[in-house]
Amino acid sequence: MKTLQVSSILYIIILFNSNLQAQNKQIVDSLLRLTKSKNTPDTTLIKAYNDLGIQYATSNTFLAKKHIRHALGIANNINKPRGIAGANNCLGVVYYYQKEYDSALVHFKKALKMNQKINHLWGQASAFHQIGAVHNHLNNYTKAIESFKKAGEVFKSLQDSISYIKSIENIGVSYSLMKYKK
Repeated sequence: MKTLQVSSILYIIILFNSNLQAQNKQIVDSLLRLTKSKNTPDTTLIKAYNDLGIQYATSNTFLAKKHIRHALGIANNINKPRGIAGANNCLGVVYYYQKEYDSALVHFKKALKMNQKINHLWGQASAFHQIGAVHNHLNNYTKAIESFKKAGEVFKSLQDSISYIKSIENIGVSYSLMKYKK
């Protein structure tokens, strides 16, 4: 009986994983079609290349960075600040997954600066939140708490209660980590 349960659980996990991989392949294929089309507007290309980069962020960091840098190039060429901020944010995510926290921090700060320049509040809050996450990994808990508080203030002003609550939760995580590191 126990063997049957274990076999059933393994089958469900394998089935779920293969469905997830098929879904990701469909997403990647759709994004690649967009990038190859001559009729795709530049702003859509920026988003597609960034999304491709995120799709590859954990499986193929070379491809992830290549796609995101392509998005950044297009955004710079057409002077699209939100695209520049988005591409830097995506690069930050890739570096974060690679545990290259200093590089992640550089890109999240670039995203923050650009979002501040264009007064894109949600982008600012997101960047503050990600900067806080990096600081937690670097054991800079005071800086992490400061970043999460800034993120929370902006999320609250935008009435994004879920993101606001996540900021509060991460402040608690930072205090907890600080307690155990002493």
